[in-house]
Amino acid sequence: MSVRLNLTERILFEDSEALVIDKPGGLPLDQPRAGGEALTDHLDELKLGFHRPPAPAHRLDMDTSGCLLLARNPKALKRFSLAFEERRVEKTYLGILAGEVAEEEGTVELALSKISSAADGWRMIPARKGKPAVTHWRRIAVQNGVTLVEFKPVTGRTHQIRVHAASG
Repeated sequence: MSVRLNLTERILFEDSEALVIDKPGGLPLDQPRAGGEALTDHLDELKLGFHRPPAPAHRLDMDTSGCLLLARNPKALKRFSLAFEERRVEKTYLGILAGEVAEEEGTVELALSKISSAADGWRMIPARKGKPAVTHWRRIAVQNGVTLVEFKPVTGRTHQIRVHAASG
């Protein structure tokens, strides 16, 4: 028996132009090729009396939980999307890293490129000729062999934080 996710219970902010929801980890924004639940399955329930369903103004990876901004109309979507493109939105992520990070803070500047193969699918890798990617980070706590880190990406490349964190 599967329990259907109720995203109306995860609304953090609501006004006439925007909704902010707490997107759970494991929920992709778009329908996976293999099937399964996606955010798109829940957009009608998030209309909340408006004529059209809200649209995501940015992306969060399937495994990432956190604040997701949804626009309630095309004009708001354009304005929100532009704010992300022009880097007027500050994004902050928390991650738990295996091992104890010695440094207190730093910046990773490492270009990223997408590679794919029939056997392994696609993934992002560090690549000199890739797209520029910059992430600021700060150690918050170290306990029991793991480190809690705050990440602030300057650029917004797919899987940027994961690749930058893995780069050491």
